[in-house]
Amino acid sequence: MHNLKSTFDRIKPIVKDSLANFIDSNGNINKIGAKPKFSDVDLIALSLVAESLSINSENLLFAKLRSEYQEDFPLLIDRSQFNRRRKHLAKFINIVRETLVQKLLPAEDTFILDSMPVEICKFTRAKRIKICKESIETAPEYGYCAAQNTHYFGYKFHGVCSLNGVITCFDLLKPIMRSNQKNYRRQPALFRKVRKRIETLFSQLVDQFVIHVNYAKTFVGLATRILSKVTAFTLLQFLNSINNKPLNHIKHALA
Repeated sequence: MHNLKSTFDRIKPIVKDSLANFIDSNGNINKIGAKPKFSDVDLIALSLVAESLSINSENLLFAKLRSEYQEDFPLLIDRSQFNRRRKHLAKFINIVRETLVQKLLPAEDTFILDSMPVEICKFTRAKRIKICKESIETAPEYGYCAAQNTHYFGYKFHGVCSLNGVITCFDLLKPIMRSNQKNYRRQPALFRKVRKRIETLFSQLVDQFVIHVNYAKTFVGLATRILSKVTAFTLLQFLNSINNKPLNHIKHALA
């Protein structure tokens, strides 16, 4: 298991450099009002550390911090503040991701689009739960995953990635057209050949970043969690690139 503090020390400078145009000397976003002692850069970096180390639960993260790393993070805030501030900082987490994408992405004009289900609860519990139903516009829906031959309740994660496996953009949208739908157009041979790249990428998001397990109670919380996972994935790719390692061997990026 990687040391959480040493991983934090590696990731924080990358976050700080990515947000250089938006932060003050203490690592806080330039804005009016009191400045937190546990800086915005620290919070974003800690969130990406947790995702990079497959720590998918804030309860587990804060239990480890308080039992094993209390002296390393003396200004640490409580879990509820962490969650609340991370949602407010989602825009800047995305800026970190976009900055790293620009550094990783070669000049390309061919990209891959695919989707995968993001289940928020078991199908049988869908009618009883209130998770992510605070707004009808963003409420989850029933769906069907042909690849897994199963029904689910939640959203579809749509991702666009480059041929070398860098996620350029993503969102929780409606499913893309299937072959039995009206106006479907067969994909070019190149797209069919490289589709395995994005399927492998999705498998990594499920395996290492546990994207299919939801602990969020609201849509904003879920969206922020997914954004943090994708940003952490991109950050590990960036670490591989500067260390001359294979870009998508993300399990070994922190070695």
